[in-house]
Amino acid sequence: MTIRLGIIGCGYGKNRNGACFSRRFPLLYNGYCRQQSAKRRRCGFTVGCCPCFGDWRGLVNDSSVDAVAVAVPPHLQPEIVLAAIQAGKPVFAEKPLAVRIADARRMAEQAESSRVANMVDFNFSAIAPFLQTRKMLQENAIGKLRHVVVNWQTESYTNRARIQNWKSASDEGGGSLSNFVSHCFHYLEWFAGPIAG
Repeated sequence: MTIRLGIIGCGYGKNRNGACFSRRFPLLYNGYCRQQSAKRRRCGFTVGCCPCFGDWRGLVNDSSVDAVAVAVPPHLQPEIVLAAIQAGKPVFAEKPLAVRIADARRMAEQAESSRVANMVDFNFSAIAPFLQTRKMLQENAIGKLRHVVVNWQTESYTNRARIQNWKSASDEGGGSLSNFVSHCFHYLEWFAGPIAG
């Protein structure tokens, strides 16, 4: 089966999502979307995808696209995700899903009511140390879990180089709360079960 996936985002979308999806499925890359025309042309040339859309609306509404992966800054995701769901296309969106909780709820409610397949990407649950830790916790290999302390010590290149991007701008969905805490809450529940309070 060939899945005609449209990937919106020439950075993480093309470089990470495209590479990961292509390992699992015989994908036909129907297009990457980027607003700046020079970068779009370079992106299209690099990956050999055709067409390379200049606007995400063209990609979402293209009848040859079966599903959509969205990897843009969180403040841009709600409009794109909602349009893809309205078009009846399964959506794979990056975290954090949105800047405002109301937007995230709207996306979740629309996806549920339309019954369109959807997913938010928290990718650390696919790496071996996380999987092994979860297995050990589920098997009580270290005894009953009573207390969890989170220390996050991963620093990105952009932080070290002090490069300004959405991950450092809270109004675009970055900052500690959206970028770091969203990971923490997700993985705490993934490791240990639902948070009760």
